[in-house]
Amino acid sequence: MSLFIIEIDNFQSFSKTNDNAEINNIILGVANALNSILRRESDFLAQTSDSHCLMFLVNEMDYKYKQATLFAEKLHQAIANHGNPQQDAVTSSLVTASIGHVSCIPESHNCKGPQAFINAAQKHLKKAVKAGGNYSRTSLKFKHKYSE
Repeated sequence: MSLFIIEIDNFQSFSKTNDNAEINNIILGVANALNSILRRESDFLAQTSDSHCLMFLVNEMDYKYKQATLFAEKLHQAIANHGNPQQDAVTSSLVTASIGHVSCIPESHNCKGPQAFINAAQKHLKKAVKAGGNYSRTSLKFKHKYSE
């Protein structure tokens, strides 16, 4: 299974310079862009805050690092192409996202429980944001020790 945590970059700036309707359009545009590339009924997208959402994928193919990295690039491309429903070229180029991702095989030793799984994805998201935004950070499995 794979978890992608997605954060709209510079959301605080968007919030300060746009009205609520424009902010909602940006959020909806990003959500529609991400939702458009989901492949299976078991895949889902959930908004966890104004600027954050998560995508959960369940499939054996999602365990492969290269495929997960390519999928993260598809997420970036979808946001770049469709992240702004107003299709304003200037604003659309500003809508980007940082992505943290982790994959594991539930029955294996590398999947240490739901909270550790989420913590690992959040750690990768923080690295992507720290890198300057519009980045993704991915690992096939996590090796970090987390307290339960």
